Amino acid sequence: MSRDTSTPPPPPTVVRGWLAWGPIALAGAMAGILVASLVVSVIDVRRAAREIQRGQAEALLSAVREELLEGPMDADELLAVFEKHEPDGLRYLAVHGRPGHLAIGQAFSTRTRPPRPGEVEEVGGRIRLSQPLPVHPPPPPGMPPPMLVIEADPQLGSELEQTAQRTLIIGLVASLVVIGLGIALRRVLRQREALQLEAEQDRRLAALGQMSAVLAHEIRNPLASLKGHAQLLQEILPEGKAHDKAGRVVLEAKRLESLTNNLLDFVRTGQPRRRLVDPRQLVFAAAAEVGEDRFEVIVEGTPVEVSIDPNAMTRALTNVMRNAAQASEGTIDVTIRQPGHSLEIEVRDRGPGIPEEMLDRIFEAFETTRTRGTGLGLAVARRVVEGHGGTIAASNHPDGGAVMTLRVPRGAG
Repeated sequence: MSRDTSTPPPPPTVVRGWLAWGPIALAGAMAGILVASLVVSVIDVRRAAREIQRGQAEALLSAVREELLEGPMDADELLAVFEKHEPDGLRYLAVHGRPGHLAIGQAFSTRTRPPRPGEVEEVGGRIRLSQPLPVHPPPPPGMPPPMLVIEADPQLGSELEQTAQRTLIIGLVASLVVIGLGIALRRVLRQREALQLEAEQDRRLAALGQMSAVLAHEIRNPLASLKGHAQLLQEILPEGKAHDKAGRVVLEAKRLESLTNNLLDFVRTGQPRRRLVDPRQLVFAAAAEVGEDRFEVIVEGTPVEVSIDPNAMTRALTNVMRNAAQASEGTIDVTIRQPGHSLEIEVRDRGPGIPEEMLDRIFEAFETTRTRGTGLGLAVARRVVEGHGGTIAASNHPDGGAVMTLRVPRGAG
């Protein structure tokens, strides 16, 4: 089994190679730069926000200390100062070392001892500070002075951190959008590439079709004359080498005749000439063309006449069934179904099957797995089926062999 899988080079306008990945690479680079710059900015903002929070907490501690020193420093005074500065972020206020240990609010810290003066503790998102309070008379020697302890949650710093987090989230979303745009642009370029390749292939096929039609028409008449004279010569000659050579000429002439007919079928255009036909007639006619003894026809359900071009569909079925007969030695199953408003004809051989890489290209013109095949039979079948508004598909059967499935609307007129 050999097959030329080479393809012609694409037109120069087609975007290929690394250029096709340029949009995604550019979008990824832009998104990476954006995210990196945002991460650095967020880190700087958080660092600045913590400095601001500490500054606010220290300022709040100084203000509370001054106000407590001005009053009697009892529970009522402590509550009044706490309520005054609660909008500024004050969440806990206590005086350690006084009889009764005055405290207002709920502390996050579990430590019983206050932090040392100038020491900053961060507890549950709060900042915990302390500062000694001067008292009169001074405490006895060896006894520490009362300590003012606060826990603060400065709002400005928290707002800065929240803003930084929102900015980072927005930046991440923007990065994803940029990458998505790059992927979308890549898809657009690929679709454009596919359209360009398809247009180039259509142009080449159109030119080839015109040339093939002219050649086929010019070859048919002399070919028919050649075949007729070779058959006549074969009948006249006695058995022997000369008779066998004449028979070989007839065989090759028939092969050329089949090729010209396939070329004409492939380039032939026009709407199907529909009429009501029993689908069994199509299958039996195609089987008679290939060899009736090779096929077992299975009819599921009661056949219903379909509106179809019988000549064109018979040619399509003949090509498919001949392809199956050439691929296998055993019996070939042809199943006729009519699900819904469709006609479905399935042809299953028991050959080696279709290579996986060929499944998507088996119906392309000039694609074949046989060394002497033209690759036009299945292409003609697809053109006929699609001309009827249907589809043709190839697959491999789980138990071996290839399966060709033709589906056409049976009610189309």
